[in-house]
Amino acid sequence: PWERGLGIGLFGLVLALAGWRSWHSVDIINPATVLVTQDDIEAMGWVADNTPPQARFLINTRPWQGDVHMGTDGGWWLPLLAGRHVTLPCVLYQYGTPEYRQATSDLAQTVEEAESLDDPALVARLAREGVTHLFVGARGGRLMPKELDPSPHYQLRYASGPVRVYEFVPDP
Repeated sequence: PWERGLGIGLFGLVLALAGWRSWHSVDIINPATVLVTQDDIEAMGWVADNTPPQARFLINTRPWQGDVHMGTDGGWWLPLLAGRHVTLPCVLYQYGTPEYRQATSDLAQTVEEAESLDDPALVARLAREGVTHLFVGARGGRLMPKELDPSPHYQLRYASGPVRVYEFVPDP
C-alpha cells in the first residue's frame, strides 16, 4: 500500500537530512576534551631537553568513570609528547592487573584528596613511588603553583604562562 511507501520515503528523507546536517558538525571540538595547549607543548619541549629520560612526573588528575582516573591537563600527554613517565598513564591502565590498577588509582586519589602537598605521609609516598618532578599544565587541577611555590619539596624549574615544572625534593 501507498502508506507504507510514504512512511519509508519520509524515514529516508529524515535520515538523509540528519546525515547532511550532522556533517557540518564533524569538525566541532568539545573544549572540555582539549587538555593540551600551546603553552603545554612548549613546556613538553623543555621537559624533553632538561629532565632525565627516567624522570617520573606527578600530574593533575581527577576521577573519571567509577574508580578510573584521568589527567586534567597537558601533563597527561608527557609520555607521548616528551617521552617521560607519569604517575597516571592513559586510561588503558584499567586493563592492567588488579593490583596495578588499584595502586595507580590509589595514588591519584591520595593526591587529589590531600589537604596539603607538604603532608609528610604524602611526601614519603611520592618518594616511594619514584616521583622526581611535577607538571602543572595550563588547564590545571589539584596541583597549584600557589601551594607548590612556597614549599621546600617542590623546586620550580620551568614557568611559562600558566604551565609549571617542578623538581620534587623529598628531603630539602
